[in-house]
Amino acid sequence: MTAVLSRVQILAKHATRIRWLPAAGLATLLALGAFASPAAHAATASVATASVNLRAGPSTSYPVVTVVPAGAGVVTYGCTPSYAWCDIGFANYRGWVASQYITATYSGGTVVVSASTAPVVGISVVQFSKGYWDTYYTAYPWYRRWATYPAYVPPPAVAHRSASGSCAGGTCARSVSTQGVYGGSVQKDRTCGGGSCSTNRTVTGRYGQSGTMARTCTRGSGCASVRAGPQGGTVRRSFGR
Repeated sequence: MTAVLSRVQILAKHATRIRWLPAAGLATLLALGAFASPAAHAATASVATASVNLRAGPSTSYPVVTVVPAGAGVVTYGCTPSYAWCDIGFANYRGWVASQYITATYSGGTVVVSASTAPVVGISVVQFSKGYWDTYYTAYPWYRRWATYPAYVPPPAVAHRSASGSCAGGTCARSVSTQGVYGGSVQKDRTCGGGSCSTNRTVTGRYGQSGTMARTCTRGSGCASVRAGPQGGTVRRSFGR
């Protein structure tokens, strides 16, 4: 029992390191609201509502690639996690504009791109990186000055996190709830006692879909787990420990 309780205490202390998914994968799920809609990665036809600078990165600190005139048709490929800036294509140019200056067609009308409207019209979250810079800007005079521009730091994917735990009668339990900035959530419950530990995790997306994982480990017998996806598929696994 002492060994089991010690393991629970270690797990509680390092709970943020225990992942069903890698940390980066969890952050991405939360930022996307988990299990995005089928149209999440489609390019979306949009229109510029005013003359706006097309920049080489999601900030006014990045150089101007060109100017997109008011009323011009553009293609939106995605937006930053905050939906403040969007990656668009205009003519033969590629770059970033503030989302408030573009609209997308939806249900016969147009809507300004924002955190609340973008997922509905099929605009997903994308990331800005050196790879993007190298792909589109090698011919520009400021290309080699990448390091002089401030690094883009996306906002945290987690909006709220709470944890609780207790031990009584030789059994310890811990629960961790994590809420993503755009509605996704992760609930993890763990109980250890009598030589065994059980873990249940549920990842729920902003569209209501969810995936689950249940795992039980018993001293001397190993572990068994079952994972179920949002479409009903399951994966079972057993292993010694």
